[in-house]
Amino acid sequence: MKLILSLEKFLIDCSMGMKKAAQIAGSVMDYKPLDEIDLEKFCSPSIIKSAMEVYNIKEIEAKVFFKWYGDYFNRIGKYENEYYKGALELLNDLKKDYDISVFTELYSLQARQILRKKDILKDFELVGGKEKDRENNEKYHILEALVKNLKTKDEIVFISSDMEDIKVASELLLNNIYYDFSENKEINVDFIRDKLEQIK
Repeated sequence: MKLILSLEKFLIDCSMGMKKAAQIAGSVMDYKPLDEIDLEKFCSPSIIKSAMEVYNIKEIEAKVFFKWYGDYFNRIGKYENEYYKGALELLNDLKKDYDISVFTELYSLQARQILRKKDILKDFELVGGKEKDRENNEKYHILEALVKNLKTKDEIVFISSDMEDIKVASELLLNNIYYDFSENKEINVDFIRDKLEQIK
């Protein structure tokens, strides 16, 4: 059995750097400061769409916003993150028994840089994210490419706290474990272990 963990939705909380990138981009463009609810909308791959909605601006302006957002996030923001509580403990536990890969909606290069900075890149078989030379970087196609690149007949289990991720994994006929972070951002290692045992 092989495992795929969602980087942003299960392993590492990248929202701090994403929100800071939105604040910096907004400041450069002299837009109004945002509250926490609006900042949350920039913790997703749809930055241009979010900018158009939040600031009520046209796409051409949103693309300029995205340029400034990306400039900060690529240089600094991607490293402004933290493990979900219990994630590192879980990773250290699971890697003893499973080959683990990472799914991300960031570019694969960015994800590898984040994992290398935390000295855990070596713990993963593959990192699957956006690629500049891939025509379609929608979630489904990212995960589909990752599964193909694993080149395995073993069962694959996908783990995420995002129901959209789980839906895509189901469409690709993967076993999946949904982890609910609604009450807190702490991972229960025993819960995940039990779920994996049930799938075996």
